[in-house]
Amino acid sequence: MAGNIWTRIYDRRFHLVWMGWLLMLSLAGTILTVKYWGQLGNARYDVMVLEVLIVSFFAALYGYRLSYRAARLANSFQHIAVQTRDGDLIQMFEEFRRVRRALKASSDNRSLDADTVEAAKPLKIGDRKVRPADVIKKVFNYYEATAIGVKRHALDEQMIKSWWRKSYILDWMDFAEYIRAKRKRDRLPRLFIEYESLVRRWATEEEQGLL
Repeated sequence: MAGNIWTRIYDRRFHLVWMGWLLMLSLAGTILTVKYWGQLGNARYDVMVLEVLIVSFFAALYGYRLSYRAARLANSFQHIAVQTRDGDLIQMFEEFRRVRRALKASSDNRSLDADTVEAAKPLKIGDRKVRPADVIKKVFNYYEATAIGVKRHALDEQMIKSWWRKSYILDWMDFAEYIRAKRKRDRLPRLFIEYESLVRRWATEEEQGLL
């Protein structure tokens, strides 16, 4: 499946290293200030110590924020790039496209309902048969994981939006009735809720009326 992403932001070492830098820079600034002003015999060096301590802390904090954003952008690019070369992902989305075409061919509804999906026979793709419901679940789980990454700031929303917006919205439109029926039937009111939340946030006013 797709490579391991988002690890840098969620790796405790990433944050521990930057916490260490915050402390080291603040301490170094304090020591240098004490030494310098102490040598000059300035009675107000304690005020300067505090000022340097504050400046050092915020300088390190700014560096941390820049690094955090760089890691988030790197995660987002990796998330997008892996879809062009990961065989499992390519196969998953190809199966999804074929399942959707087959379901639409057997239904007159714009949004495919639960009866249409659940009653669909396994579809032969290559040398194996797949259940439409299983294929939809895999793709929507992937969408949900991506949406969670955006919500938790492990992925940059604007970069993900530029890649996924159209697919997210069209795929939700096609299977919204099916997902709502599953939520009610399986008593899972939050099933794919983060995915739906992104869809509604990214949709235009015209698209909102179709959701």
